[in-house]
Amino acid sequence: MEQHLDRIAELAKNGTFGTGKFLQVIPNPDCSAGPQFASQLGFLAVDLEEDSNIVRKSIVVKIQPKEQAERDLQCSDNQFFVELTMYREVLPFLGALEMDVFPEFIYGEASRGADPDNDIVIMADLSGQGYIISPDIYLDADTFKLTLRRLGEFHGYSYRAKRSRPSETQTLGQKLPHKRFQMDDSEDMSRPIWDRGFNAAKKQCDSSQLLDKVRAKMDTYRTDELWGVFRKPKEPFAAFIHGDFNRNNLLFKYVDDKAVNVKFLDFQASIYSDPSVDLAFFLYMNSTQETRDNHWEDFFKTYWEGVVSIEPKPGFSYDEFLKHFASRALYGYLPRSEE
Repeated sequence: MEQHLDRIAELAKNGTFGTGKFLQVIPNPDCSAGPQFASQLGFLAVDLEEDSNIVRKSIVVKIQPKEQAERDLQCSDNQFFVELTMYREVLPFLGALEMDVFPEFIYGEASRGADPDNDIVIMADLSGQGYIISPDIYLDADTFKLTLRRLGEFHGYSYRAKRSRPSETQTLGQKLPHKRFQMDDSEDMSRPIWDRGFNAAKKQCDSSQLLDKVRAKMDTYRTDELWGVFRKPKEPFAAFIHGDFNRNNLLFKYVDDKAVNVKFLDFQASIYSDPSVDLAFFLYMNSTQETRDNHWEDFFKTYWEGVVSIEPKPGFSYDEFLKHFASRALYGYLPRSEE
């Protein structure tokens, strides 16, 4: 990150962070770093002088991993391009910025592999506003409902855009490349783990034949192909999705230990895909079985309320949405089964 300080100083002198006179850029002493895996992060503070007052702009800076092998593993050349496309084009096109669940986008460059050392994304640091990553590995029901409501709204903007500007929506959706899943030696380990999960499920339900049929169908795909099947967009349900909607990409503001607001981070995995990807991954990876058993129906109703608050006629009914989700829910089960 050190090598980028001069670059950020030049941006500050050119007014990227405000109209004041540039004073300095330093590591932010008040930052709180969270887990990020596809890029290197720096939490910095840019000091400007305005009307004899010092104004501090707290920022988060993402740069590419230094090693080519790591960039290839993370597909980070595409991920930087995707995140910049989301902030510069997709979110403004959808009108979703009015949701106020995204950090302020300040500056970015993405070369798609031509000059990865120059790739950079600069966002506002929300920690000074009281936002933090949840201290709990599994979220409570109220935090889930808060987040699902906003997730439903986010997807709702895609349905609104498809109704008003269908051709432009499809064109923009094609601009976001789908992630290539990198397979390694762990590929051979996935299927025995899935067997363990399916065998446990068969003991708890009366649909063992159906489960056997599903499990056999899974074996007709390579693991990377299977992920692609679940992510393939199907109309009328398709929408722009976050793509990695997980606890580590969410920030919450708490009052008296209760989450009262949420922000969505890191759109490097976003694509035009199936909203069930976001929903299933979030539900299974961030809740306990007890929470899901007690609040399953409420969770889906809360999400749906978010969708129709933005687009009352998304192109399908609530029952159709539930049936479709059931066909894609394994997207959340598969990674959870490997924990």
